[in-house]
Amino acid sequence: MAGEIVDNVQVTDRFLTDVRRTIADCVADGHYGRWAELAHANGMWVRAEAGGQHHPRLLCNDGLMNQGRMDTPVAEFWESTHWKENQWVPANHHAVTLAGWDEAAQNVNAKQAASAAHLYGKRLVASESFTSIGPRSHWGVAPADLRLYANIAFCEGINALTIHGSATSGPDAGMPGKAFAAGTHFNPNVTWWNQAAAPFLQYLARCSHMLQQGRFVADVLYYNGDEAPNFVAPKHVDPSRGFGYDYDVCNSEILLTRISVRDGRIVLPDGMSYRVLVLPDRPVMPLQVAAKLEELIAAGATVIGPKPQRTPGLTGYPGSESALKVIADRVWGTRTTSPSLDGPYGKGRVVCGMGIREILMNASVPPDFAFATAAENALVDFIHRRSGDTEIYFVTNRRAATLRATCTFRATGRPELWDPVSGEQRELPQFETMDERSSVPLELAPYGAVFVVFRKSSSGTDLQAGHTALPDNFPTFNPLQELTGPWTVQFDPQWFYPTDGLSEAQATGLMEFDKLEDWTKRPEPAVKNFSGTATYRKIFKYPAHPDLKSEISNLKSPQAPRLWLDLGAVKASARVMLNGHDLGVLWCPPWRVDITRTVRPGDNTLEIEVVNLWPNRLTGDKTLPEGLRRTRTRIPRDWMADNQPASGLLGPVTLQSVQRAGAK
Repeated sequence: MAGEIVDNVQVTDRFLTDVRRTIADCVADGHYGRWAELAHANGMWVRAEAGGQHHPRLLCNDGLMNQGRMDTPVAEFWESTHWKENQWVPANHHAVTLAGWDEAAQNVNAKQAASAAHLYGKRLVASESFTSIGPRSHWGVAPADLRLYANIAFCEGINALTIHGSATSGPDAGMPGKAFAAGTHFNPNVTWWNQAAAPFLQYLARCSHMLQQGRFVADVLYYNGDEAPNFVAPKHVDPSRGFGYDYDVCNSEILLTRISVRDGRIVLPDGMSYRVLVLPDRPVMPLQVAAKLEELIAAGATVIGPKPQRTPGLTGYPGSESALKVIADRVWGTRTTSPSLDGPYGKGRVVCGMGIREILMNASVPPDFAFATAAENALVDFIHRRSGDTEIYFVTNRRAATLRATCTFRATGRPELWDPVSGEQRELPQFETMDERSSVPLELAPYGAVFVVFRKSSSGTDLQAGHTALPDNFPTFNPLQELTGPWTVQFDPQWFYPTDGLSEAQATGLMEFDKLEDWTKRPEPAVKNFSGTATYRKIFKYPAHPDLKSEISNLKSPQAPRLWLDLGAVKASARVMLNGHDLGVLWCPPWRVDITRTVRPGDNTLEIEVVNLWPNRLTGDKTLPEGLRRTRTRIPRDWMADNQPASGLLGPVTLQSVQRAGAK
C-alpha cells in the first residue's frame, strides 16, 4: 500500500485487489447499507447518488452494490448540446471511448442506477435532472429544449425526475433574481413559468408514470467483473450486440446471490429475466463466480465469454488457480488452439468467438425494436417495459427534424399511440404483423417521443402486406391559406425599454410588424433586447376566397375535415386564443392546434401570447448604464453568455385541413 513491490508483482497486485474489494464492500455495507438500516428502523426510505456522480471520485467503490442498498437508486443527467449528439459512442461494455466528450456533460451513471433498480428489485430509478454549468445554463433553455434531455434519460431507464434546480427568490431580489451558479433555473421567475411550466411538467409526469409500469424488458445481461472500482459505463450500442437489443449490467453480488435459471432464461427473484449472460473480455474471474457460472450453464443458461484463466486476490491462492482450471476445463473444454467455442454443457451452452447479435438471431430472437427510414442521419432510441400482457414502448427522435419511419416491435396486438404531450390515446390502424413482430409507421416530431402500447385485449384487424384500405396512422396536413400581412404586437411595457426614438404608442410596447420576424433582427433596441410576453393580434377572414367554401361548409359533420392553425415556429412558447376561446399552450413542435370548433365564417380574432427567454434582456442590459438596467440577479453578468436566442412568432402561420380518421 506504500507503493512497494512485496514478494513479486503478481502477489502485490493480488493483495491490492483484495484491499480495493474490501474497501468497496465496506462502503456498500458499512456506509450505505448501515444508513439504510437506520433509516428503515425509523420508518424512512433512503435515496442517493450512491454510485457516484462521476466515476473517478469513487476509486474503490462498486457502484451497483452501493445503489443496491438504496430504496431508490439515483443518477444524474445534464443539459448539454454536446451530450445529445455524442451519447452513443460504439465501444465494448467495459471501456467506452469518451474521446471528444465534454466531461461535464456525461450521463455517466444513468445506466448504472437503472441496472441497480432492475437487478435489486426497485421500482423507481430517480435522477438529478437538467444539471448544467456555464453561460448557457443561465436562463438559456426552454421546455422544448429540456424535453430532449429528459427523453434521453427515459430511454436509459430513468423514471422519476428531480429538477436541478429551483431557487427561492422573493420580490426584493428582482428579476430574474436569485439563482445557483449551476443547473437549469426552474422557478416562477423564468419567463415561461406561467405559460409552459404546467404542460411541461405534465409531459414529464406522463412519461414517468408509464415508465414505472411493469418491468423493464432486456435480452442481454452483462457481468461487469469483480474488480474495484466497478462502475457501469453509460448506455451505448455494443457493436457485438448492435442496436435493438436492450441490456442491464450486473456485478458479482447479483450473480452469486440473486440469479437462477428457468426455462433457459436467466431470472431474478423480482421477475426480471434475460436470454443471455455476457462475460467481460478479460481472463480474471473469482473462483466462486466460475462455480456459479457452471451451475447456471448446467441448468440451461447461455453464457457468452472467454474461458477464465486465473483468479484475483490472495484468497486460497495458489490453490484457487488449480480449482479454477478444473472448472474452466470442464465447462469451456481443454482446447487452446482456437478461441472460438459453441458447446453444450448440461442443459445450457457456453459460447465464445461469436457476436451477441449472431447468437440471438440464431436462437430466433430478433431485435426488440428496429426502424427503417429514408431520412439521412436518423437517430432513434427506445425503451420497453411489460406490465402483465401489455407491452409499453417509449420511442424518441434524437434529431431536430420530423422523422417518418417504419418501426418494428417484438410484440403483437393492435398498436395504440399514447402521446405524452397531449395525453391523447388512439389506435394506430396501419400496421403489419409477421412472425410475432409488428411493423408500425410512425411520425415523430423534432426531438419528439411517443408511447406505442400493445394490449392483448385490443380488438381490430391488422394491415396485411399489400392492403391499404385502412386510414394512415398519421394524417396529412393540407395548407389552405397563410395569414400574411401586418400583425399588431403588444410587448409587456415593464420590460420594453429603452424607448428613445419611438412614438408615444410604441413607447407603451405597442408595435406593428409588417411581417413575422425574429425579434432579435428588429432595429428597435426595446424589441431586440426584449424578454417576456408579447401578444400578437390579427383579424383574418375564413375562408379567404370562394374556392375554400367547401372546407368550412360543415365543419361540425363527423366526416368533415378538421381545421388546424399551424404557427410554423415559435421561440419559445405560445398560448393561442381564437374568438375569445383559450386553445391552450404550445410549448414544443409541432406548433399546431385544432381550431375546428372555434373558427367561424367571416372575421376571426386571433391572439397569440408568445414568451421568449431571459438572455435577450440580460444581454441588452449589459450595454446600458447601471441606472437604466431593470434586471437583477446574483449571477455575475460576465458568467452569462452574450447571446440573444431567436425570439417571437416566426411563422409562417397557416390554416390547414386534415381528413378525420376513418373518413373517405
